Amino acid sequence: MRLDGRRPIRMLSLDTSPRSMLRSPKRERGRNSGTCWLCSVSEGFRTPGGTPFETTLTAISAIQRVAESLTDFFAQRHLHLWIYGHIVEASEPFEILQNMIRISAGERFSPHCFPNRTDGRPQSPGEKVRQIRSSAQAAGIPAVVEPLEEVWDRDLRNAIFHADYCLFRREVRIRNPVRRYTDDEVMTILNRALAYHQALSHLYRAHVKSYTAPKLVEVPPEFGADPEARAQVIVREEDGLAAVRAAWSTEPPTGVSRIEWSFGRYLPGEEELLRRDPSRLVLPKPPPGEAL
Repeated sequence: MRLDGRRPIRMLSLDTSPRSMLRSPKRERGRNSGTCWLCSVSEGFRTPGGTPFETTLTAISAIQRVAESLTDFFAQRHLHLWIYGHIVEASEPFEILQNMIRISAGERFSPHCFPNRTDGRPQSPGEKVRQIRSSAQAAGIPAVVEPLEEVWDRDLRNAIFHADYCLFRREVRIRNPVRRYTDDEVMTILNRALAYHQALSHLYRAHVKSYTAPKLVEVPPEFGADPEARAQVIVREEDGLAAVRAAWSTEPPTGVSRIEWSFGRYLPGEEELLRRDPSRLVLPKPPPGEAL
């Protein structure tokens, strides 16, 4: 949803649909790796309680509804700036987009596309955008990064999060560097940010929902040297991919042990269901309002 009916904006377009990934064995390997990625977060594999990205999805929608309900222009504008800052600063969407590009090119997912700098500090959004641009160009899809480049404004981001801006009439004024953003400029960059956020969230949810039935998939080599290692996909009715866990096509040789592992996007009570019934591969349809 665009705010204030401003000019048309560029939408994110990335050919990583399930159908496109089946065009070659290379794409299929990438998709199998993507199964693990969809259940992961940048800091490590997901545990019960949600991920930062899912929190961002609900937070942006909630704050946007609040902003649209306000009649006080200045209060609404402060919330608009918060929405913009949250979108461009959120780490997980950068990881998701970079992994989409990797998987689209037939590469494997990485849980740490943007590791911290050598001094321990996280990379800035600007640094991540430059790396995504390089990856997109190498994958032959350079247009993917254009919406990000249109959204990212380092000066505005810094002014928002350092509380170094002021509102004058319908303008946003910042001090370092000195600059004035007209109402039209603010709404344009905000709408572009929302378009990027919503397009990426739709791509993410579409991939999750594309898993409609349990299946066995190959796993990345970093999961272990066992050539028989496979991942069992567990789905949730009408909601798609829920979890993956270790599975093998053969019994282990005598005296050889195998490490059990699992991770997923669990709703309350689901892990207990799987513990009580290890053979369960389909989780029940989530109650209204609880789908991930």
